[in-house]
Amino acid sequence: MQDIHIYQRNIDVHIQKLGGYWRSISALARLQEEIGELAELMMEENFNIDDMKEETADIYIISTCLANQYINKLEEVYMKIAIPTNTKELQELRSGLSITDLFFHIQIQAGKIARIINHYDGDKIKKSTEKNRNLGSEIAYLHKYLILFANHFKFNVFESIDKVLKKSALRDKNRFSFMHDPTTTLTLKRYKTLINQSTSKITEQKLWGSYEWDPNRSMESNICKSIPSFIHFCKCAQIEGLDGYVFEIAASDNTDTVVLNNLLDILSIHNLEVKRSSNLIFIQKIPFQVEMYTNKDGLQYILFLIH
Repeated sequence: MQDIHIYQRNIDVHIQKLGGYWRSISALARLQEEIGELAELMMEENFNIDDMKEETADIYIISTCLANQYINKLEEVYMKIAIPTNTKELQELRSGLSITDLFFHIQIQAGKIARIINHYDGDKIKKSTEKNRNLGSEIAYLHKYLILFANHFKFNVFESIDKVLKKSALRDKNRFSFMHDPTTTLTLKRYKTLINQSTSKITEQKLWGSYEWDPNRSMESNICKSIPSFIHFCKCAQIEGLDGYVFEIAASDNTDTVVLNNLLDILSIHNLEVKRSSNLIFIQKIPFQVEMYTNKDGLQYILFLIH
């Protein structure tokens, strides 16, 4: 028996060993691909149960990757929707739904996840009347129906996940091209190392980070490279419960105030709405407190912390 956070952590470790996460809208395409392959199996008169186990595990893994990218803690979300958080109890879940209805629910949840990701990372603009949906909750419901689906066929989906991760470790190394991911960027790792060393404790803040500083680029060019990521953060942070965003900038002879003002000016001229008050900075109408730190290598970290 294992708690679900172990599986979430194992999937995160596995993906980072392969090279990192995809852009979330690319992961969404892979999620729908796997659901389509599961549907093809269901259409076969005599399907191979081992194939079904693998497709079900793939759906769980890819959807968990999306949860990881938005720093959703699945154990907490499972508890909110009143499903168990340990694998033994999850395997005992049962439903009066038919296998067809269970698959329909899996597809419905995939559609809800797609709507959210398209708002966050795609081209679709949210309607003013549309309510906010939390990605973590929709993924947790997808997992619920996926586990019920596996239980209907009397196989242990978590054993299947273990097998797929083991197989993928050999098969998928360098198979995919990966994009910048703000949850695993070197900027964030260096910032956390700095904070951990200076405070002697691990920060629990849910943060995204910019591209790492490139000394061959100008300040504006470095910041511009990370603006799409920061806009993405501003779209999802309050809904997903993220705490802040860290920019990495080479320290200079300028004061912290000058460096911050230069950063805000660059954001402003690249179509972000920036307003300043005595205590807070509002960017895209989100109130931020700002903290600034410098490490021993002369790299400066500007943390925009949601107030």
